[in-house]
Amino acid sequence: MSAAIKYISKEEIILLSNVKSLAHRMKLEYANDFSSINTPQRVSIFRENPYGVFNAMSAFSDRCNLFITKMGTVIPQNDPSVHAVVLAFSSQTGKPLAILDGDAITHLKCAAITALVTDLCALPEAKVLALIGSGIQAREQIRGVGAVRQLEQIRIFSRDGNRVRSFIEENSQLCDSAEFVSCASANEAIANAEVISTATTSFEPVISAEALDGKFVHINCMGNHTPHSRELPIRILQQSSLIVEDIPTAILEAGEIHRDAITIEKLVKQTPSKLQQQRTVFASTGHAFLDLITVGYVLAALKEPQ
Repeated sequence: MSAAIKYISKEEIILLSNVKSLAHRMKLEYANDFSSINTPQRVSIFRENPYGVFNAMSAFSDRCNLFITKMGTVIPQNDPSVHAVVLAFSSQTGKPLAILDGDAITHLKCAAITALVTDLCALPEAKVLALIGSGIQAREQIRGVGAVRQLEQIRIFSRDGNRVRSFIEENSQLCDSAEFVSCASANEAIANAEVISTATTSFEPVISAEALDGKFVHINCMGNHTPHSRELPIRILQQSSLIVEDIPTAILEAGEIHRDAITIEKLVKQTPSKLQQQRTVFASTGHAFLDLITVGYVLAALKEPQ
């Protein structure tokens, strides 16, 4: 009988998490030749009433010696609303390597790609982060931006003021150098920010385009999106340099406006100083290659064979 497949838990992944180190690994992987990478579009099964979705995202990298598939459900009316696992196989032997907690992989991936993109797009001296949202993804934005910028203030707005207070109590240790400030509105939160992260479930814009007129800031847009709506007004997208993980995925899931966006692959080869003198938006829709890099990072940290 074959040995049981190793399960790598949320707790193990959290202990291994070094956001800055993983962001550096992502940068190296994206700077390499992509001819040995295969990331088909995700497959989704939708249920209408009550609404729910099952997603499967696969990726292959010969360089990383990995096949992976992340599978998960999104049931918005439940708390938590997302559950996922990742299956990892050796691309050399075909043997299963591990089953990993998919939520923890996703959270670590989001923090690291936020760190990578923010480091390339935000002003080096940026010290103020505006955070719209008070959920798990908002926490990962603190981890990501805080890994690459010496933050002095984190300004937070959420529609539920009580959640903001709890969020600050639970997460202030993630950035000891920063003062955490609860704001009465999203526009108040972004007033003096050099980096903005939106991480909500809203299908309506959470900030106004007018509030950013004439401002060169970097925005990480990490929350809900459809081809017709997302957390940012369309005018902000039209007047900014857009960055996405993958153009076909971004067009399919978030609309045609992303057709001329800069991919991560191209971003890592650009001169950061040029991007830092304009308004940039990282319109994240997710990509399985980032999950694969994160899985490879965790397996290497555990000294698991690949």
